Amino acid sequence: AFKKEAVAKGLKIDIDIDRRKKWEVSADNLHLQQVVDNLLSNAVKYTEKGEVKVRLSEEGKYVKLEIIDTGEGIGEAELNNLGQKFYRANQYINTGDSGVKTSVVRPGGTGLGLYVTFGLIKAMGGRYEIESELGKGSTFRVFLVSSTASG
Repeated sequence: AFKKEAVAKGLKIDIDIDRRKKWEVSADNLHLQQVVDNLLSNAVKYTEKGEVKVRLSEEGKYVKLEIIDTGEGIGEAELNNLGQKFYRANQYINTGDSGVKTSVVRPGGTGLGLYVTFGLIKAMGGRYEIESELGKGSTFRVFLVSSTASG
């Protein structure tokens, strides 16, 4: 769904999923799709060069989904606010000609995407983690209970 935008930006999309394995989680299909779509959309939107990687793996009783990008990253102070209603990280962008910087509100988005995404993850009995570094990118991890997990 995000291939067109990624190709237009020259981004590589790397999907690291063992397709021989049957991945099953205890989750609502529609809500799971909304979570994946939002995280991928953000990764492509905030990555100007490099790649976006999607990785699935097992970790204990969980299936771990990772969305890893080489985008602009999120500062430590902003990480604590992610997922709050109407909060947008990197709200302003610098623009201007002749070396004069003018800050303007970044277009698009309402600050509800991650709020809804994190709520859906919790409602499905999952959890999430975020790692990010300014100028280097972000990793969003989603852990959902595996339907095939023993114990």
